[in-house]
Amino acid sequence: MITTTITPGIDGRAKQSKSLNNYIGLTDSPRDKFGKLMSIPDDLVEPYARVYTELPLDTVAALADSATSGGPAARDAKLRLAAAVVTRYHGAGVARSELAGFRQTFSDRGQPAEMPGVVVGSEVETAFDLLRAVRPDDSNSELRRLMRQGAVTINGVQTDDPAAPVDLRGEVVLKSGARTWHRITRQ
Repeated sequence: MITTTITPGIDGRAKQSKSLNNYIGLTDSPRDKFGKLMSIPDDLVEPYARVYTELPLDTVAALADSATSGGPAARDAKLRLAAAVVTRYHGAGVARSELAGFRQTFSDRGQPAEMPGVVVGSEVETAFDLLRAVRPDDSNSELRRLMRQGAVTINGVQTDDPAAPVDLRGEVVLKSGARTWHRITRQ
């Protein structure tokens, strides 16, 4: 007989589920795993470390203590957890690279070195058109919500007006949400 532990989803509520989109998949990229683990509630550090890493139990307990104290200690516990999970599934070199990339992008407020490129046509004239071009699966209301919440920047400038014209001469970097970046060029 094989038994396993059912862990809460990354939102801290129901169990991990693809239908609820609150899971970390084995086939997720190392970057996605790292980012999702950094977004979990502090109280999930201990169960995730116990179930998804090969860390010794005393290290898991120390991570749990750090996570419950909050602030920078909780952030560091999540960094250690994310690195341990990525190490387990993708190797130590990949984990070091993802840790450095995460720190550059989020702690240092930089841009990721690698981001998907999108080529857009002349029909893209506004900020909303640009967002629609890079996130075609999202609903219009979801895209407007991102803009209202200040989660959209074009070349580092926050853009909350869907009708704002965009200048696509040269390369443009679009950030939409906490972890979604695109490099835009016009056809």
